[in-house]
Amino acid sequence: MKKILVINAKGGVGKTTASIELFAPFLFLRNKAEKVKIYSFDEENFLNNFYENSEILEIHSKKVSAADMEEDISSSLLKNIPMVLDI
Repeated sequence: MKKILVINAKGGVGKTTASIELFAPFLFLRNKAEKVKIYSFDEENFLNNFYENSEILEIHSKKVSAADMEEDISSSLLKNIPMVLDI
């Protein structure tokens, strides 16, 4: 099971766009239509605004407490769930 981490210190370089448009569909198709978890640490919560009813994405954003997000990420890693971390 693949995990993808998208990270860059500079803002506005396309991390979220790449996560949504390239990496998530790739993982979705590769894993036989299992929803892909996207963890976004973007303060603008762009993903929640536009993709909350997505059929291929399960969005987790900064609105969730850090402890809950850490526990969910750890659980996803152990269960081999497809995911993208957008940091």
